[in-house]
Amino acid sequence: MPGGTGHMDELLDGILSGVAQLRKENVKLKQDIEIQETRINSLETHVTDLCPEIALLRREHAAMKAAMLSLMRQGGWQSQAAKPVKPSFSDLPVELTRRIFKEILPPHYQYDPSITEGANNPWLRDMRLKKALPLLCKATYWPGMEILYEDIVIRRMGQISALAQTLRSDDLGQKLALLVKTIRIDSCPVWLPCADVLREDLAFILSQCTALTRFSYRPHDNFSTVGPFEEHDVQYHGWFNPTWLYQQSFEPEVEPLLARCFASGLRSLSLGVSLDCTTVRCLHHILSSAERLESLTLGPAKGCSACHTLIGMPQLQLPRLKELQLYYGTASESDIDSHIRSCWQMPLLTRLTIMLREWAAVSTLIETVGHGLTYLHLYPLADALRKSQCSSINTLATACPKIEHLVMPLAIVATWPNGLPISKLEIILHSPTLRYLDLWGDLHDKILPRPDPDRRSLREQIIHSQSQVPSLRCVRLLATSKFPGLQWKHSTRTSNRNPDWPVICHPALLDEGSDEVLYYRLPRAVVAQTAFALVPRDRCFSSRILDDDHWPDAYEGDGMTATLWRRWSSSDSEAEEQDEGETMERDDDEEGSGEGREGGEAEVAHTHGDHDSDTETDDEDLSNELAGEDLQLQVQLSRDDVLASFSSSRDTEAYRHVAVWEA
Repeated sequence: MPGGTGHMDELLDGILSGVAQLRKENVKLKQDIEIQETRINSLETHVTDLCPEIALLRREHAAMKAAMLSLMRQGGWQSQAAKPVKPSFSDLPVELTRRIFKEILPPHYQYDPSITEGANNPWLRDMRLKKALPLLCKATYWPGMEILYEDIVIRRMGQISALAQTLRSDDLGQKLALLVKTIRIDSCPVWLPCADVLREDLAFILSQCTALTRFSYRPHDNFSTVGPFEEHDVQYHGWFNPTWLYQQSFEPEVEPLLARCFASGLRSLSLGVSLDCTTVRCLHHILSSAERLESLTLGPAKGCSACHTLIGMPQLQLPRLKELQLYYGTASESDIDSHIRSCWQMPLLTRLTIMLREWAAVSTLIETVGHGLTYLHLYPLADALRKSQCSSINTLATACPKIEHLVMPLAIVATWPNGLPISKLEIILHSPTLRYLDLWGDLHDKILPRPDPDRRSLREQIIHSQSQVPSLRCVRLLATSKFPGLQWKHSTRTSNRNPDWPVICHPALLDEGSDEVLYYRLPRAVVAQTAFALVPRDRCFSSRILDDDHWPDAYEGDGMTATLWRRWSSSDSEAEEQDEGETMERDDDEEGSGEGREGGEAEVAHTHGDHDSDTETDDEDLSNELAGEDLQLQVQLSRDDVLASFSSSRDTEAYRHVAVWEA
């Protein structure tokens, strides 16, 4: 088959030639690929070399673009563009800003705003900080104003008219009045020629501050308390403590000023006035409208002859009162004590503090109101630290079935002769709910026991085994003295003891076996709290419990040295002026003129006139200036005269530490 063989050869030749052609093309493609790879590598090398130059050109482009935009804005070709703003403190929500401001300020109980503290007063430094808060920036203006105005302290009568003028302003007055939550009038006597204006201004303030929740009034100790019918009596010419707040005026249509506070929902009231039968009747009248009152603090009862005007008075309903502090317990005040015990209805009362004189008289009050008490404090006055009534306390469980925290003199529950170790005491108590027991005693750190961790705690040492107190967690000894503190006129609040200490230094803050020590900066005292005792600095005579080095240096540098207890003199003013003169002058310039501020802020700073520098003093300068013009005391000054005299008296040299009580 010669023909078939030829066809096969041709087919094979075609296949072989095709394969050879493909091989040639593959070789050519490989060569092309190698060439392209070489070119790519070369391009990558060029790009790498050009990257720095590209980055430089980009920066130059951005700079040229910014310069061009700037030139266009300067030439008016383009409007000003808003720059992106980084987040700052001013961007915080108002609620968070307000919370931060509240946290940086110390609690009210730490400082005493009394003018007797002089210019070196921590409260004044705190006030200086409050004044700075609204000035941080525009966003913090109103949160800072809330902190500044929420607690108003009036220490001189001219401040009443100054505050009233601020609240009368058309632009800010009403808004500022809503910020006021607390008003405290502290040792602020009134000068007779200014009485009418000041009463009107105070009435206006209380009517405008509709958000007021706390009010406190403490009269000046060295001036008489004069009622509306006696203000113009010749024997009361000059300075006096008015009774406008709680006593009816001789004009029937003029009601006591506190009635305005109760109408706006006042929840806390503190009146440091002496209670006689007339005052109690006035209080009975105004408290009848105190439906929202939750806390009430009353002053000492004044002994009076047999008074029958309180007999037959209607029941006083205080439906929301939860906390009461009062003086109670001597025969001379039996009429007042009996009235409070029989006529005051306080169904929700849970906290009672009694300025104790005699336990026998107090027991009847506790039996009357003790059914709902969870906190009972029998604060010792005079020789109550030494009067023993061991058997009377056995009725505690019956009289106070819900009691949790009991504070009382040690002498009530145990007879403790001098020289007997505290650990030898054996106290018998019966209360299924009692958790904390604090005992006031004429003690100091030399005789205070230390709990023995290897044996028994202080609670186990002094609580008798026959006691039935299953919930008791802590027993503390509150070291104090039977003598009042230095440079402190009353024995109720001294450098040795204070009725607020057991609550401020609460026993729950430390475990029973803790070795930790907590320190508190309090008015006129520094107090150390341990698990078994509360020791003021005045009662720490040795290093057995607390070494001198343990007391924080911050307290020593905050006016808590021995120099605190002497009276303030002109030399102190001069020394402080040398230390803080430049800073104080700057503060005074800012407060007095208000230049460079917003209109409303300048007005508030100017009208308040509450300088916090070394020029703190009383209103006596005002009376001296006006008396020099042969002004008769019977003539009542106008509001403009009072404000002008108050403002001018702040700039006089006599304004430096001139004390009313030294006149």
